[in-house]
Formats: sequence, C-alpha cells, structure tokens
Amino acid sequence: MGDFYIIMDTRLKSKFHITDIRKYNRCHRLFSLSRKNETSRFAYYNITEDVCASVAARLGIENYVTGTTNQTNEDSLALLKQSPWLFRGRFEACDLRIKVPLMYCADGHAMLYSILLSPFVSTEEFSALRYEFEVLAKIGIAVDDMFIIHLNPDYVRRGRTDHQKLWKIADHYRENTILEHVLSLDADLEEITRQMRDFTDEEAVHGGKCSGRSRCQFYETCFPDEVITEDNSILTLVSSQYKRDMWADGIRYLKDADSSRLEGSRVQYAQIMADRNGGLYCEKALVRQWLSKNVHFPLSFLDFEWDLYPIPPFDGMKPLDVSVFQYSLHVWDGNELKHYQYVGEGDCRRTLVESMLKNLPEEGSVFAYNAKGAEKIRISEFAALYPEYAERLNAVNERLVDLADPFISGLVYDTRMRGSFTLKVIEEMVDSHHSYHDLDVSNGIEAVEIHRLLEACDDLKDRETYFEQLYKYCGLDSYSLYKVLSWLSEITEDK
Repeated sequence: MGDFYIIMDTRLKSKFHITDIRKYNRCHRLFSLSRKNETSRFAYYNITEDVCASVAARLGIENYVTGTTNQTNEDSLALLKQSPWLFRGRFEACDLRIKVPLMYCADGHAMLYSILLSPFVSTEEFSALRYEFEVLAKIGIAVDDMFIIHLNPDYVRRGRTDHQKLWKIADHYRENTILEHVLSLDADLEEITRQMRDFTDEEAVHGGKCSGRSRCQFYETCFPDEVITEDNSILTLVSSQYKRDMWADGIRYLKDADSSRLEGSRVQYAQIMADRNGGLYCEKALVRQWLSKNVHFPLSFLDFEWDLYPIPPFDGMKPLDVSVFQYSLHVWDGNELKHYQYVGEGDCRRTLVESMLKNLPEEGSVFAYNAKGAEKIRISEFAALYPEYAERLNAVNERLVDLADPFISGLVYDTRMRGSFTLKVIEEMVDSHHSYHDLDVSNGIEAVEIHRLLEACDDLKDRETYFEQLYKYCGLDSYSLYKVLSWLSEITEDK
C-alpha cells in the first residue's frame, strides 16, 4: 500500500511493517528469513510524474506536505500543523510502522486515502487500511472516513495529463462504505505484533510443503532436497500436482514417472519420452510439417524491449501501458545473416516503427518467441497508433510466427531444458558459445534498468556503455531465434 515510491527497504530492524504481517500470516519461515535478508527492490513501474502532485490535482489540493523515511509520530504530527493534507505520513504504534499514502487530518479526526497504481483493488489493500486505522487510533487520531484512489482503465492520454480523468475515487465496496468494510475485518494489532516480537528462529519451520502458489526467494533454503540437480529429474515435470509425491516415494527420474499420477498432457509425455530416448524427444513428421508451413524466405527474427508505465507519459497510452524502446532484427536470406537494431529514448515509438519497417523485408516469415503475447500485441498497438503504417504493420502480423509453438505444444523436448520453456534456456542449450550469462545485461528486467539509466544519464562515456549493453542483450535475443530455428531443422533431418 503506497509502495510505489519505495526502491530500498530502509525500515528499522526493531520495527515491523504491514508487509511483515502479510509474510507472518502466510509463512512464519518466510517472515523470519526475510527479516534477516532485507534486499533492495527493483522499481517495476516507470513513474515519470509525481504521483502526489497528480493526486493533489485530482482532489484540488493546493497546499500539502509530504513525509520522508524514518520520521516519527511527532515529525508527522508537526507536518500536519503546516497543512491538514499529508502524503506519505509515517506513524507508529505497538512497534508497527505504517506509511499512509494520503490523509486529511484536523482536530484529531482524519480521512484516509489509499493510492493504487492499479485499476483494481486487492483484498490486501483493505487489510492494510485496517492496521492503519488501528495505529492511528492508538496515537489519538480518529479515522472518520476512507477512500481508495485508483487508476482509470479507460483513460487515454491526449496532450497533457488530465488528472481528473486519470484517477477514480471509490468510497464504497459492494454495499458498504470503505470504512464499514474495513472495520468488519479482524485485526488485533497488539496481539499480532506481540507474536512477531516474541517469535524465535526455532519456530521458523515450514510444514513440509510450501502452500504458496508461487515460490518465494527462500524456497531452495526450505526445500534443499528439491533443488533440481539433474536434467531429467522428476521435479522438472511441468503442470504436475503429484511430482513431489512421486519424489517422496523415491521416483527420481522422468522416465520412471507413475502413469497413474500424470495429468496426461502432451508436454508431460514429451518430457518422459525424452528421458527414455536418451535426452531428446521430437515428433519429426509434425515438426517438419510445422517448418514447411511457416518457413518462407527471407526469414526475419524480431525481438522487442519495453518499459511499463502506470501513468501514461505519451499520447495514445492508457494506464499500465508499455512503450517499446528497442528492437533487434536478424534477417537470413539463406546465404547471409544481417542484423539491424534500434534503441530510442523518450517517445521514440514513431522513429522505432519507421526504422523497423525500413529494415524488415516485406516478404517471408517473421519469427518471435511467445509472439502472441508480446510482439504481435505491440505491433497491433503500433498499427492503431499510426494509421498511415497500419497496412504494413498488419501485414507483418499476418507473417508473424511464434517460435515457442513446437516447444509448448509438446512436439519437441530436450531434458536439458529442465522443465523451462524460455528462449534463454533453449538458446543456451542449442548454442553453448553464446550465453546470456556472459553479458552485463542478462534479462529483460536488467535491460529496463539500463534503459532508465541511459535516459537519466548525461555522461557520454556512460551513455555509450549503456547503449552497447542494450545492443548486445537484445541482439542476442533475435540471434537466438535464428539459432533455435536452425536447431529445429537439424534435429528433424534423417541421419
């Protein structure tokens, strides 16, 4: 709640934050380990506007104050004497430190505002409000009303940001006011903080199976026996609810999987048969058919990089839209492999599209990985944004081929993939001479970080370094497409 402006966790070790309560309630061991291993966090959203100023404009607030890290109750109360409107106010009671995104407080009575960089409200948001209510009550501030300010999913930027249309304000949840709903939730502030304060490492044990839908950063610490050390481990079986049970029963390898405990997907079949066949499974006839249908020269291999913006910075964008800042294109005509690339800054979308269309052949197949959920969507967005290029862009989409299809459909599996179907894993499997691990930028998140540094940098030498890092990373992505397609052709040959 209100975490959109946090990059580094700087809270005092002796105090708790609402995120600590969430971790404690989810898993005591997660709570314990995270308290000992606080790390910096990547700012996933690219925020180009002052969120506080934007919300203030939406509410018509002309005079407000803003809290800072590690301020005490006295500090925050002193700020409220300067203005009744306080953004990011820090307060504390019962060893729980809270950060209120926005509050209006006068004469000991307050209205709280949650600020969400999302069009949706999660149940965690109400829980956070409940504890904020309790902390403020402990220090003598009575909360009389609550509101949730969230992004308007239908807003489209045209010219300058329209703060009135950008934000929506909710004062009800279903049939009740936000305050009524929040107060209906259970929250014993003194008891939960007492439990966390008295918690000992001896109590930090897991129950034998992780209950979370996704693995946390400490999974391998908790379950060292489940660390995958062999390519054909039964633990690499995808979409399997019984693989841990088979592991517990002594079944170690895919080839020995218990058929009665399989979901029966084609990918699972491909994994098991790959292990039984020495490491590789390939439906040669079907892969040849796929290649025959989709391989038309010249071959183009395309990859995009983009950043995510909760508040749209450019015309035509909606909240939580992305803006493409880079493409890499390899073109193979059967004799020569050519490479084209572009990295832009600011609103570089038109220039990027024009560069791409200039270098992209007007005939032949265009390959991308997970294209249906990435490049195809981005190209459609470009077509809507630039009608003068729509016909050519739509023609590119008609030629677009998703190179992930043979793998995710179970036509091909190599045990070296270890249950992963990412382009990076497959590329490093088929071409050990080119590795993402050898690059300064090895994944999309790091590429976004470097691009943000590039946009903020004035030093020419550093800018050259950032450009080079981005060129190498995205260039390897499009080159990987070429290598993987070549590998698919090779493994279908009759020897």
